[in-house]
Amino acid sequence: MKRVLFKADVTNMKKLLFFLVVLTSISCQEKKYTNADLSFKLISANSLYGADEMEIQKFEEILDSIGKNPEAKKNEIELYNFYAKLKKNNLFTSPYINIQIEEDSSLIVYLSEDEYQKVKEFEATDLLRRKKKVSLKLNIEKKDEGIYVANQIISVRESDGHTKVVK
Repeated sequence: MKRVLFKADVTNMKKLLFFLVVLTSISCQEKKYTNADLSFKLISANSLYGADEMEIQKFEEILDSIGKNPEAKKNEIELYNFYAKLKKNNLFTSPYINIQIEEDSSLIVYLSEDEYQKVKEFEATDLLRRKKKVSLKLNIEKKDEGIYVANQIISVRESDGHTKVVK
């Protein structure tokens, strides 16, 4: 009789272990969302979104010349490397937004055209004039060093507050 109980206990333990593995797997796949406020930069060129084919071609020629120039300056090399990362991640012409995660922490986040439509209408001057801010809940994924993509904007909510504008 002890032998049967032991066998039943092992079977139950296997079922429990299987259940825990499945539960852990599901919880690890749970999406993490970020709450942030939409912010704005006065001057920003973090992709060629909205540029026509001629402008894109000219810019790529400039980047190629920087990449081939052994005497390129440090800031030129940084620019070249940044746009190379954008191209590698298919974000070269993608729309983007600036978000304020904490008081002193902001990110540039790239979006699909569909997700961009959710925030496209907001303008810094209008929000500042009306003393409003836009709070977002997003699913953000890090694609590369300094390159983030919001795969999904879960919610967009306008409320009273201060919109941050960075020079």
